[in-house]
Amino acid sequence: ARKSTIVATGRTPRPSYDFEEREGELDPEIELPRAVNSFNTGQFYAAHDILEEMWHEAQEPQRGALHGILQCAVGLHHLLNNNHRGCMLEIGEGLRKLHRIQSSDDLTSFEEQMDAVLEFVYATQLEYAACSEDECVALNGDEESYKLLGDFARGENLYILEAEGGVQRLVYHPSKIKFSKAAEDPNGMIQEVQRVNTPVLRLEFKDYANM
Repeated sequence: ARKSTIVATGRTPRPSYDFEEREGELDPEIELPRAVNSFNTGQFYAAHDILEEMWHEAQEPQRGALHGILQCAVGLHHLLNNNHRGCMLEIGEGLRKLHRIQSSDDLTSFEEQMDAVLEFVYATQLEYAACSEDECVALNGDEESYKLLGDFARGENLYILEAEGGVQRLVYHPSKIKFSKAAEDPNGMIQEVQRVNTPVLRLEFKDYANM
């Protein structure tokens, strides 16, 4: 199947979402599908903008759900714009909010997918921090391992968004190859490409309204 790189390098633009043209109260039955579509097509900041506007006018428990989802959206935007620490913080906070809500099966599935993304980012950040051109430090998840993260490779282009067969994936793709020993291995050892499916947000208005 043909692969296409949606976000390759540099900073992704922030799509403008003009709320000034809207007259009267916001209609969540219209805006929610727009936010879901934006998220599922990789327009994470646009999804954040729509969800944030809904969040300002929502009541609990919908307000908490919207806040959690929008934080996940902006976390993915951070990831693709080389702010890896910001990504982990936003997704972590978003998941904490979502975990407190008695949600539908679809939203629970979204939480599980976001959990997988957070674990993927943490693991690849540790791997990147631990390896130099000469060696890779053994990691065991303790405090000393965590200290290696430092500034979380801020500004380094480590992740891209890739589409294949209608499925979007986040791919760990360091711009600076730090695994030269593996690349030079006489046995032909190749660094495995690491990727995780981008979460799919499925939230229909009826489920949202009945939270």
